Amino acid sequence: NYLNNPLVYENGWGKVISAVYNYRGDGYVWDVTERYSEGIATLNVTVYDSIGRPADGYKVTIETIYAGYAAIWGVTNALGQVTFSLGDGKNFTLRLDGPLGSYPSFGTASVITGSVAGMTYDWEHSMYLYQPEHQLSQAPDYPNPLDDYKMDIEYLVDYELAYQWFLNANSEFAEKMNTGSIDVFIANEENYNHYTSLEPAEAFGIEENVASGAISFILPTAESWYSVFSAREFSKNAMRFNAVVNIYSNGPPGVNDPSTGGLPSEFTLETPYPNPFNSETVIDFAVPETGEVKIAVFNLLGQEVAVLTDKAHTTGHHSVRWNGIDNNGSVVSSGMYLLRMTAGEKQFSQKLCYLR
Repeated sequence: NYLNNPLVYENGWGKVISAVYNYRGDGYVWDVTERYSEGIATLNVTVYDSIGRPADGYKVTIETIYAGYAAIWGVTNALGQVTFSLGDGKNFTLRLDGPLGSYPSFGTASVITGSVAGMTYDWEHSMYLYQPEHQLSQAPDYPNPLDDYKMDIEYLVDYELAYQWFLNANSEFAEKMNTGSIDVFIANEENYNHYTSLEPAEAFGIEENVASGAISFILPTAESWYSVFSAREFSKNAMRFNAVVNIYSNGPPGVNDPSTGGLPSEFTLETPYPNPFNSETVIDFAVPETGEVKIAVFNLLGQEVAVLTDKAHTTGHHSVRWNGIDNNGSVVSSGMYLLRMTAGEKQFSQKLCYLR
């Protein structure tokens, strides 16, 4: 009967719960204190480096009256934050261990005395060291730039992975978090080499600590150019992101371009633009002979999300639009989708990223 009555420990046995966690076996835990205690206090811990930037990848160990035994633990995200649910009426201490050193040097530091149910406690600490800086500055405009090529980039951070180990675990675990950010910029080869050598560098389109965004850049010279997605300023956590890069040439139109008036000789499904998108995207397609054409959007599970067209189309160039609304009239979730065109026995597909 205790399995289905978790409050029996506190209400029936008179135990005062400090914290309860579920344990995966490799050191990763998740908080289940609220299942075993009716009185819950919240502790928000934020760790910074010595110049005030968030310190990621810090393992935060919470102890209570039994010194040397952890009540619960967690790891800071890209914002330097981790949150704990704790029992009421208890004293709690804390220890930080991570890439920039430990706090305190020995033992633990007091963070809560007599926790109160319903209270939220905020605790912050700055370490004595700091993480590497990207050392980027805005590059001056070129005096006589070329306009032969244009690069459009849209990107989205899906999540971050926090790597750490705790207590006597012999393996390092990875915790998937619904946070994350990156630095983004565009540089020529000389400045790219400076950056990879940890030297100051000049760049264009510099964005710091962003989770999503878009860059449109006309390449001003014929040299090599680099679009860089960097997590250098993070000590331990890794970012998983999607990026779509489109390169456009400022040359004469192709033979299948609608502006030429020529008729297509084969079915084509062009890359949607913009892609990723957050309001509307345009899908161009070509039909060499009149017939039924269906274009639909599918999620990564293969389920049909939206039908954009399903009818007969005459020979020529056509386009449809999608605004992120599914067949039920609801806005879809952010993420990757598959665009599929079916014409008779022929099928064509393109990837599509929606940013909500």
